[in-house]
Amino acid sequence: MFAFIEQTINISIIRICLMKKENDMLKSFITKVFIVGICFNLMYSLILGLSGMPIKNALGFSTTLNAQIKHKRATLPRVNIKEDSATIYYNLGWDSYKKSNFNDARYYWERGSFSLKPSPDKFNCLFRLGLLQQVGEGVEVNLQAAFNFYMKASYNGKPGGNVDATKNIGTFYENGMFVVKDNVKALEWYLRAKAQGNVYCDEDIARVKKNIADSTPVIK
Repeated sequence: MFAFIEQTINISIIRICLMKKENDMLKSFITKVFIVGICFNLMYSLILGLSGMPIKNALGFSTTLNAQIKHKRATLPRVNIKEDSATIYYNLGWDSYKKSNFNDARYYWERGSFSLKPSPDKFNCLFRLGLLQQVGEGVEVNLQAAFNFYMKASYNGKPGGNVDATKNIGTFYENGMFVVKDNVKALEWYLRAKAQGNVYCDEDIARVKKNIADSTPVIK
């Protein structure tokens, strides 16, 4: 159907162009019809391209829109949509990290962090991004960015959040890293980390409790 319409328009354009152009009105009409024909060809090419059929665009270059999209996707790792994409990207990032390919690791972990599902590996990706920012692997040291990643990774201390990210937030508050030093908040985050299942918080909790007790004025 589209081919028939296109052929009809093209024939009409040719016939009109062969007519004697004796006045400006005819010239204007020819120009408008020619423009309409070009626009139709572009729309027709677009429709065929979206359907996956080979086409030639208005400039005469052969192209296939679906082929271009497939080529773009071919540069990215294949992800099984039936699985948790955050887990796949976390593992890809970890493989790159072990080879000291920090930029590739960051790329994969960033993709994993965009997962809509609040899965453990989404929070693991966020935690790893925070570590990269804290120690400056592949990026400049940025404690603010690290803290923000840890906050997201901790899931506010709720079950499922990254227990190491939650503990690190406590460390930031205890030592005044980017945030104002606050032992009370540090204790709060260490306790959250322990409640999440972090088994390495007992010494931190004891130390901060002692610091709080030592800083509290004794009333006589």
